Amino acid sequence: MANDSVVIVEGIDKTVEKMWKYNLDFYNRARKITQQASKTVEQEFRARAPVGKTGNLRNSIKAKNILNRGEGPAYTVMPRRRRSGQYKGYHRAMVTYGTAPRTQKSGRRTGIMPGNDFTQGVGRTADAQFNAQLKAEAARDVYI
Repeated sequence: MANDSVVIVEGIDKTVEKMWKYNLDFYNRARKITQQASKTVEQEFRARAPVGKTGNLRNSIKAKNILNRGEGPAYTVMPRRRRSGQYKGYHRAMVTYGTAPRTQKSGRRTGIMPGNDFTQGVGRTADAQFNAQLKAEAARDVYI
């Protein structure tokens, strides 16, 4: 025996429109929370960075919005190029991990640079705050 029932959904256009607006609104709020968290991490990262004669490493640390296709807002915090195109924080890896004994082409020894892992533990407090804020923002919404 065949079941010949028909289901008609009314107002589907309005429902889809409301869902789209909800997603866009939540995305914008989440982006703002993510930006605030990245700025907090940037400040902590800069405060822990060792300062040499020029301060280039500390000054080059910036938070940047990256294009995260379909996954939501995302920021990275790391040494970056300046607007003039100069890259002053290139030695972050050498500072973080240190170097082995080195010699120059002339034979001059430049010695060992001990590692200083100033990046360790950066962002843990910001991560906890970020998660709490995002959960509160998501719980605030009423689902359709």
